[in-house]
Amino acid sequence: MPEEIAKPEADGKPEEIAKPEADGKPEEITKPEDYASSFAAHTPLTPSSSLASTAPHTHTHKKRVSDAQAFSLQCISWSEHSLIVTLFSREYGLIAGVAKSAKRPYSVLRPISAHFQPLRVSWSGTGEIKTITRVETDGFINLSSENLMSAWYLNELILRGIAKEDPHERLYDYYVQALNDLAAHVDARTVLRRFEWQWLCETGYGFDTPEPDFSDLEKEPELRKQLRLKIANILNRTSLNVRENQNHLSRLITTRSKTEDTQ
Repeated sequence: MPEEIAKPEADGKPEEIAKPEADGKPEEITKPEDYASSFAAHTPLTPSSSLASTAPHTHTHKKRVSDAQAFSLQCISWSEHSLIVTLFSREYGLIAGVAKSAKRPYSVLRPISAHFQPLRVSWSGTGEIKTITRVETDGFINLSSENLMSAWYLNELILRGIAKEDPHERLYDYYVQALNDLAAHVDARTVLRRFEWQWLCETGYGFDTPEPDFSDLEKEPELRKQLRLKIANILNRTSLNVRENQNHLSRLITTRSKTEDTQ
């Protein structure tokens, strides 16, 4: 049985983490404003200083990016044939983009809807919402259905825990390692505890103690409790500006949609 994915609130009670459908189908929305709510709720636009990466932001405002290593963390239907996606790129961090006609059977952008698979993605634009121009698969990770819940949990941590367009190359590598370990049937408890520890270290909330033995399942329940409580406290703090972020992205996407309608 797969491990139940839940995180404790400050009072110690478990809270179920929202995630997309396990069948891989994109969540349906009827207007762009709905995407603003979803993306803002998962991505802090104004994170605390300890969440900010120390990596220089030399790439994030390039007008065109080609063949960037990335995973698709979230896909939301925007129109009959198009998607709004959230990518986790190794060099550029979290990227929001529009994939026009991605749902058409022979679209070159169709691979963008494949979760947990390595991709090479190209996009253009200097605003917060990019235009996805090309997508290619870059390998294959064979996740079993019993590990999908654990994989969605990894996505949730990334979506909620790092700022947009803030590179986290080591966290990206840890994410790839975690997916490959799940595919290799390494115990999910070991994989999740290791990634939680790495996520905390990479976002500035690491521990002063040595790294534990994540394969020691006898000590895993206590380690899980310790990690989940710390993660819950951090994520609660990053959600303070959700309403402000939601309104900002709502205005941004609505303006873009009106502009495209007039062209």
